[in-house]
Amino acid sequence: MKKAMILAAGRGTRLGALGKDKPKALLQVGHVCLLQHVIGRLISIGIESIVINLHHHGDQIKQFIKAHDSFGIEIFFSEEPVLLETGGAVKNAAEYFEGEDEFIVHNADIYSEIDLSAVLDAHRVSSADATLVVNQRGSSRTLLFDAQQYLVGWRNKVTEDELVLAAGTVDLSLSFCGIQIISSKLLQALATYDADCFSIITAYIELAKAGFHIRPCIVDGSPWFDVGTPEKVASLERYLSTLSNLV
Repeated sequence: MKKAMILAAGRGTRLGALGKDKPKALLQVGHVCLLQHVIGRLISIGIESIVINLHHHGDQIKQFIKAHDSFGIEIFFSEEPVLLETGGAVKNAAEYFEGEDEFIVHNADIYSEIDLSAVLDAHRVSSADATLVVNQRGSSRTLLFDAQQYLVGWRNKVTEDELVLAAGTVDLSLSFCGIQIISSKLLQALATYDADCFSIITAYIELAKAGFHIRPCIVDGSPWFDVGTPEKVASLERYLSTLSNLV
């Protein structure tokens, strides 16, 4: 696997003032710039080429990448004049992944120490069409899997909304970590999806119903932070300060 996508187009509205004048991908938390962190993690597993989708303050991301000489790899941009959501973003960049057996998609607003090489190994061993990195942190929105660990639905604990493919099939309720590996077979299905702006999870449920195998890779115990709100930024800052104190 040599190619990856970083989802960095979001407006960062939940960040309030922190995300008003810059993309959340360029947030500096302690000594860590989120986008640089994600790029470094991808390079560490052999990624040589990355496409980044852009919308909110996209020019700042371009300037950042240029200032760092693309971190020594190929970096391309997928412009979104109108936000396409996660599924639409991957569909819009589908041509970039032609000829690849698989590729990794990583949210830009994530700090983690998850072993991405182990995730790739798990994906290949399972022969899944897509592998979703998950944990059991108990978030309000969860993905539902059956006893064979195939995706069968989602649930929102706050609104009590849920979508389940068949009654009585739910065995696991897990929280998505914003990291996934997609096979070429599944990408072909996304590339012909009958919408341009859509959630990739919504598409996954439909594809699971059609027989695609979408499986979890559970990573409990690995440090992971979604830096989507000021409170979560503060949580990551506290964690990083503990690491600094250990040096």
